[in-house]
Amino acid sequence: MREMFTLATERVGVDGRVRFDDLDILRLDLPRDFTGITRRSELLHGLSLLERDKRLTVKLIGGGGGLGRGATYLRAGVGHRWATLYDQWVKDPAHAEPGRVRFEAGFRRRALRSPRARMLGAVVCTVSDLTEERLRILRRDAWERARFGTAVTGMHGLAPALQEAEISHARRRGLWSYLTMARFGIGHGFTENPERDYRNLAAELGIALGGDLFGSVGIRLDYVAGREVVGADA
Repeated sequence: MREMFTLATERVGVDGRVRFDDLDILRLDLPRDFTGITRRSELLHGLSLLERDKRLTVKLIGGGGGLGRGATYLRAGVGHRWATLYDQWVKDPAHAEPGRVRFEAGFRRRALRSPRARMLGAVVCTVSDLTEERLRILRRDAWERARFGTAVTGMHGLAPALQEAEISHARRRGLWSYLTMARFGIGHGFTENPERDYRNLAAELGIALGGDLFGSVGIRLDYVAGREVVGADA
């Protein structure tokens, strides 16, 4: 990038006092790849249904349940910051092998200078601010806010997850109804306060139903290892 800047300044006659390190950062995209993903559609579909910050818009492209090509792209964000998960092989088969899913954290200038970036110690204004530590913090924070590391399970896998949860039988039954009835087109009938309670409880327990309602295998993405975790370890 530095070489491109030097070439550009020579061709267009930019003031020589302009330093590369002082250039403003208007947009930043930070990728993280995951390999060996075998249940991409179920994973993306389940993650799309999670409760998040109400300000975030969630967009899923493709169907669920692993039928055909299935879901290939998931985005959660607002205009100045977003997080995406997508099948890199579907997007660019010439440069990616099957089973590669890419996470990208995207930021515009407003997000890079926001109070949250300041709180994280990761404000990015100019090229000189692009340190590995700040980029690492911004990318991981976007991952956590999008909840892309949440385990996704089918309905058969939901029962053990609820059984292990340290909650009352009444709340366990209520959470089951909240998570499953709407998936069959049946209203759960909860008023606003109980619905909020079960939504928060599901988020606290990290429970999300995947596109395959009748699957029994839990799936999640391990951010550190860059791979899919399946079964009991999910």
